[in-house]
Amino acid sequence: EERLALLGEAARLYGACGDAWNCAAAWAQLASLHQRASLYNDALSAYREAVKAFEAGGDLAGACWARTGVGSALVSAGRPAEALPLLEDAMAQHARVGDSAARSYATAQVGAALLGLGDYQAAIARFLDALALVAGDEKLCRERCLTLLQLAQAYGELGLLDWAEE
Repeated sequence: EERLALLGEAARLYGACGDAWNCAAAWAQLASLHQRASLYNDALSAYREAVKAFEAGGDLAGACWARTGVGSALVSAGRPAEALPLLEDAMAQHARVGDSAARSYATAQVGAALLGLGDYQAAIARFLDALALVAGDEKLCRERCLTLLQLAQAYGELGLLDWAEE
């Protein structure tokens, strides 16, 4: 609780000082913590503040990451239909920016939204797309691991448990 309050205060102070990037980073970190704590409305608010701060600082890549966070929080909140168009837009923006890690993450989050909507085949296709974006890059191990877990969940939902258990 205290950490959340301190991060919120840091974000506000960075904003007041005109430090858009650190303001945005603090909002994004606060949003991530709220999301992990299942405080989805707070996460959404903080991610939206991060988007504004990144845009104010001219960091379009950072704003894309924060928009992906908004979509991810919506999926976590059980609102995949609302998240899907936001995530598809973020995925397209990441493709234009050329950041394969960010594009992979956004693509996997599109898969998560599709999984939440019960469109398992489309979700699996997105998870496989996300994996292809980070294939062979050892620095992107985290992205691969998260996507593999989501892919296993999708296969499990389809009753293909043998593959999901591997």
